[in-house]
Amino acid sequence: GMGNYFGKQRQKLLVSHTIAPLQKIETLDEECVAEYEGMLRSGVPCTAWAISRGFLDDHDSYNGNPWLKTGLMSFLLDGNHKMCAAARA
Repeated sequence: GMGNYFGKQRQKLLVSHTIAPLQKIETLDEECVAEYEGMLRSGVPCTAWAISRGFLDDHDSYNGNPWLKTGLMSFLLDGNHKMCAAARA
């Protein structure tokens, strides 16, 4: 068996990743977004820069709940056009 985690019964892991753009979508250059969208659709990877904070909620907020809630909150610093293109591709 896999054993116990943290001395408890084995728990399930729920992961969420939220990406918050710091540039309003109305201010994006549509030509730039379309160019990145074409690159992504053709298989060219694009990168973006973000600052992130991870968290793990292991405080038994719901007694008996087998799920550990963990996540990552990222604030997009550079790559807003690429992220918009990725959402469309």
